[in-house]
This record gives sequence, structure tokens and C-alpha cells, in this order.
Amino acid sequence: MKFLNEETCYYHYVENSNKQILGFDLDSTLIKTKSGAKFPTDAKDWVYQYPSVKEKLMQIKDKFNIIIFSNQKGLNTQYKINEFNQKINDIYTDLGFEVSIFISTKDDIYRKPHTGMYKLFLKLSNFKDEDIETLIYCGDAAGRLYSNGTKDFSISDNYFAFNIDSEFKLPEDVFKTKKDSAKIIDQYDKINLLSYIQEKKSEELEKLKELKKTNDTKQLVLMVGLPGCGKSSIVRNYLSGWKVISLDIMKTKKKMMDEFNDCINHGLNTVVDNTNYTIDQRKVLIDKEKKKENKIKI
Repeated sequence: MKFLNEETCYYHYVENSNKQILGFDLDSTLIKTKSGAKFPTDAKDWVYQYPSVKEKLMQIKDKFNIIIFSNQKGLNTQYKINEFNQKINDIYTDLGFEVSIFISTKDDIYRKPHTGMYKLFLKLSNFKDEDIETLIYCGDAAGRLYSNGTKDFSISDNYFAFNIDSEFKLPEDVFKTKKDSAKIIDQYDKINLLSYIQEKKSEELEKLKELKKTNDTKQLVLMVGLPGCGKSSIVRNYLSGWKVISLDIMKTKKKMMDEFNDCINHGLNTVVDNTNYTIDQRKVLIDKEKKKENKIKI
């Protein structure tokens, strides 16, 4: 098996029509380092996180479509990617079967808790969100606080499950083991996510309303978000009358940039309705606008 990639996401996709989805994190969920080091020393430095992992995966492989979603920002060279590829092949060999795996390598839409890896899985499977019959995600980054003063390194797995509308489980729940380091006393970053999202949405929409009320020209709004998240609806409802620049409409980047340059040269209020999810994509537009000393809103 050799990884393919979609932008910064590397993956191996195993065709499976089963819509009962059980997703796993990799490190500290399915495997850990054999050496005991925080990070693996080489492709061979791994063992199963718990003695029961292999047996459990073999038991459930026919019932569930097993998918691994793993953040691996350290894979920043082709050598490291190839070495990680070898480790996954070794895991497949030991298990006796392959599962789909998606690996994010940058701080972008593919990195958990963002949903890019899951969206890529849906695309490759020709699934829609509503097609999924069961969705469970298991990971160790749950934001737990312990009575000995330690805590989980992150809450990203917990939030990833929330963002893909999945039931969330801890590795010790799935593999029937107990966390022996300390008693769990609380969860950090604990907020009501639905209330928080609604509150932030209301705040941002109020800002757009105020922006529309001003008589200033030479303003630029950059929409940022995944396809289908509602960017165009916001533009239609709150920025009517502004010049809309969109790659979906203009089809080619050259046509889009020619139109964008024309708008800022004439001092028009302009909204760029694209995903704009990377720093580099936004920087090109922002730098041009800054030269005209125009106001910018993201």
C-alpha cells in the first residue's frame, strides 16, 4: 500500500459500502511507542495501545466500516511520510486486514477538530451525511483533567466528534480498560458548543449588518469556510449590492483575479465568496487590498 494525497491530507482508502462507521484516532488510541518515548523513533517503534486492540478490531471489522483519522503534523518531509507509510503497512500486516486511514499533515481544514478528513472520506465513498446509519468516533484527546494535576494534551478528538455529529467514545470505553494514571475530575475547555456557536454566529452577523449600514466604500470581505457551510447564503442575505467575486462563478483563477483587481482599482465594496481556507490564499487578496489602503473584514 502506498499513500495517495488530496492537498495536505494523505490517505489510503479501502472501498467499503458499510454505512456503520467506527472512526479511531491512531496514537494513544490504537497504538503507542514501544520505546516509551513521546514520539516514535522510527517506523518500528510501535505496539498496540492496549493488549485487547488487535482482538477487538478483528471482532468488529465485519460489523463496522473502520476508519482512522490521525493528526500527524510532524510528517513534514517525504522521508517521514514514507516512513509513516511503512509503519501503517506493518500494522496492516499484523492485523491481517486493511482499513481506510486519513492523515492530516498541516494546520488546515484537514486537521482535527476540522472536518476535512471526514469530508474527504465521504467524497471517496460517494456517501452523503444523511446516508450514514451509525457514526461513532473514538479518541484520547478528550480534554480530561485528572486529580494528580495532569490533563489530556488536547480536546481535539472530542470536538472532532462534535463537528461531524458523531457519538464520542474514549479508547478505554471501546477496549474495556481503565485509565490508571489518575481519577478524572473534570474537562477543560468545557462549554456548551451549540450555545457558543449560536452566540458567535449572532455576533458576526451583527457586524455584517453594521458593515452594510456604513457609507464607506473600498471595503473587502473575505468569506472563509468549507463548501456547503452557508457562505453564499450569508452574502445574499447580508451583503446584497456588493460586488461578489467567486471562483465558482468565474471558473478560472485568472478571470477571478482580473475581476478582483478591477473592483479594488475602482474602490468598490467587494466580497470574495470562496473557501479561502489557507493563509496563502487569503494573503494574495489581502496584500493587494492593503496597497489601496482599503478596509478588510474576514
